[in-house]
Amino acid sequence: MIRPEDVILDETGSLDNYGHVYRARLTNLNQVVAVKILSGDAAAQSLSELIKSWEKLNHPNVLRILGVSDWQYADPSFIVSEYHAYGEATQFLRENPLMNKSHIVLDIALGMQYLHSRSIIHGGLKTSDVLITSTGRACVADYGLSTVQSSRSKDAHRYFSPEAWNGVVSRPSDVYAFAMCALELFSSALPWGVLSKKNIYNLVVHEDARPDRPQNSQELGLTDQIWTIIEESWHSEARFRPAFDIIVKSWPDGKEETPGRLTIQRSISLVTRPRIAESRGSPPAYQTTDPSPLSPTNSIASSFLRIRPLPEPPLETSPTTLWASSSTEHTSISVSSPDSPLIPTFARSLSQSESLPHLVPSSAPPSVKSFPNRISIVRKTPSLRSRRPHTISGNLPGRSVNRMSRTFAGMTSRSYMGSISENEGTVVDDFGGRSCKSHTDNPILLANALQAEVKDGQNNHTIDEHLHKVYQLASQSEIFIKKFIAANTIPTLISMLTTRAVSGEGHLLPVMIVLGTLAHDTISANTIYRSGTTATLVELFQSPSDTIAALAAWCLIRVCRTSEIVSAMIKRGLPKQLLKHGVDRPRPLVARYAAWCLGNLIHSDSVAESLLDSGHVHEIAEYLHHCTNPALSFGSTSEDVCAALFLVARMSRSIKLAKALTKAGCVKDIAAHLNSSVDPDVLNWSARSAGCLMRPNSSDMAKVLLDANIARGLARMPNVLPTDRVLPLASFAFAVQRFSCAEWGSGTRKALVEAGVTDSLLAALRTAAYEPYPRVHIELALAISFLGDVGGSAIRKEIMNAGGLTILKNIGVAAGRGSEVSKICNLAVVSISGNILTRNAASARTAFNHVWNGGCPEHHPPCPVRFDEETGHG
Repeated sequence: MIRPEDVILDETGSLDNYGHVYRARLTNLNQVVAVKILSGDAAAQSLSELIKSWEKLNHPNVLRILGVSDWQYADPSFIVSEYHAYGEATQFLRENPLMNKSHIVLDIALGMQYLHSRSIIHGGLKTSDVLITSTGRACVADYGLSTVQSSRSKDAHRYFSPEAWNGVVSRPSDVYAFAMCALELFSSALPWGVLSKKNIYNLVVHEDARPDRPQNSQELGLTDQIWTIIEESWHSEARFRPAFDIIVKSWPDGKEETPGRLTIQRSISLVTRPRIAESRGSPPAYQTTDPSPLSPTNSIASSFLRIRPLPEPPLETSPTTLWASSSTEHTSISVSSPDSPLIPTFARSLSQSESLPHLVPSSAPPSVKSFPNRISIVRKTPSLRSRRPHTISGNLPGRSVNRMSRTFAGMTSRSYMGSISENEGTVVDDFGGRSCKSHTDNPILLANALQAEVKDGQNNHTIDEHLHKVYQLASQSEIFIKKFIAANTIPTLISMLTTRAVSGEGHLLPVMIVLGTLAHDTISANTIYRSGTTATLVELFQSPSDTIAALAAWCLIRVCRTSEIVSAMIKRGLPKQLLKHGVDRPRPLVARYAAWCLGNLIHSDSVAESLLDSGHVHEIAEYLHHCTNPALSFGSTSEDVCAALFLVARMSRSIKLAKALTKAGCVKDIAAHLNSSVDPDVLNWSARSAGCLMRPNSSDMAKVLLDANIARGLARMPNVLPTDRVLPLASFAFAVQRFSCAEWGSGTRKALVEAGVTDSLLAALRTAAYEPYPRVHIELALAISFLGDVGGSAIRKEIMNAGGLTILKNIGVAAGRGSEVSKICNLAVVSISGNILTRNAASARTAFNHVWNGGCPEHHPPCPVRFDEETGHG
């Protein structure tokens, strides 16, 4: 085990862009090494078990691990290994293009052969795990750590075998990854190029596809013999992949293992060569990549440590040990002026005789003259791995003590964070108050504490602290919400709302935020409604404060969950209040939530027609027009546009209403968004509102919408949506269904085909096929069924030729026999491929499954206020 004080880190020698891998020196061995700092989720105790097998490894093609951190004293953990100045293989080959790539790849196979012979599975092999030694040989790093911490690479999935995508790693999955590495090293290109993670998954798992052989493969050294080995190694069936013993024997010159057989070009500049990213968090591999957007980012900012640069001049200081402290004020020790993310402090200076090779970038920070003699671990939260008490031994020369910031970079309102106070075992929350950390996650105890403080009625600050904790827990899980409701938290909040309504904005905000958060179902909504609280909320909606008014509208949205409550609020004149004090006023935040609220109130044709009879359709259309046109808006955002489109969609419940909205000018604004916007939410509500305006068997409405280029706007929608935003495709499919039912002639069909809607529908089906969104699958299948029915044989043939039936069948099978998704997909298949009788029957069933009344579901927008920001307590 290696203690932090035994490591001297050279920050200027960082081997990646994120501070994961550093060049350093072991004091007890006087040896230059590489140190990899693991992510916060690394299983430190498991790491100490792995080192027992690592210490026995000895092979020229396997990176030698010198030791790991003592899990009792280091947080986060780190690994110390040999240092190889030439770095990782892909960069080395780019700088030395004349190197024999076949020998490099063979070295990888030899290293993996040795690891497998020692019963060690790599679990995440990729080219960034291959380093080049001083003799020009390749050695494998990062072995075995996939069980200790998750990957920090955005490219790790490029090397996944079909079974690895399902979380299964084995010897055959290592062989598959080796094949991908070999192709990358020969071709100097990432496997799968620019394809997204989702596309790669579909190709590998569902289509059994593999990368093509490069056209100039012979010039690259990728001979027929090597290509055959690669193809066998990435076989879809794990049992058919060769073992590394066979790969080594089959490889050209595979029996030659002469050390130092490669000639290295000595022109490599370790100072000026560009840095590249490391892709996995395991034993030191010197390549780093940007954090993956599809997996949690394990940056050093989350590791609760701080690295400071080693000083240039030698220093003679007395030994000093600095540990996580709790002094008279909850502070941390910092010897660097910037408040950078907290990372490990390797803070002992080097003497001239033991200085490391000089690698200083032009932007290197100025040297610091005074540092403690050991690793300084600065903690913001208690760690179970820290076995030492939070005290300071020794002195820190030449530096002052700085107060710790109570907020972490990137902290959201959904994460309750604290800092160590002067009393160990106590958490100081974002309000600055204290509570026992073992009780902060117990809703019952927290609710009781809140009720006791409210009953006492003397300390509003403590009450607000409890409200903040209630909000944080309630935001995490509905289970917590139900526990708070069971503990009678809502009556307490109602009482507080009544008493604080006259106390000003600052006192009201916490109560309103928590009350709206707990109103999550019909039971809690009825509790609030029957107490008469809705009358208070309506009065608060008329507040001159935008924040209070928007929060009141949001709470009303959360409460109006049943037809009984909605009908009662309409009788009390809430729609007129929302229009008068919200939609018609130049207050963007208030208008937005008034529009969301009014849209949710329109739950029946009678409500919508009453607004029409009262002349409010023009106001609704005018609000959409102002949000659409920047010159007329009051600082409107895409969120305001979404609220306006939602209101139009909810209002359009009949041909009469659709024509009234069209006459008021809504179609032009909807078409503008569909044809120009790239915002997924705006596109979602634009498509939904266009579909709601289109009524069945209404050819005149179809003509108006098609003349406004609505069809062309729909056709572009699947192509501009981000790959991770699938839900808007349900609105797209809904609009296609409505247009398909416009008339039983050829006019609308022809317009849809010419606009490219059919192709876009098939593209949307492919995109959503492997995503876990059953509602999207159902809507797309219904759209295909409708379009196939009214489109004639030409469209049915086009759908079949494009593989639409195969995708529908696969989706149905994946959803499970008897599921709604499976039934609708089978219905769509019959409507495309059946005979005239079965197609007619399928057509009737398709029409029966469509929602003709309304078409726009209710929507509950997020809270308009961030608790931490607006209450002043964060």
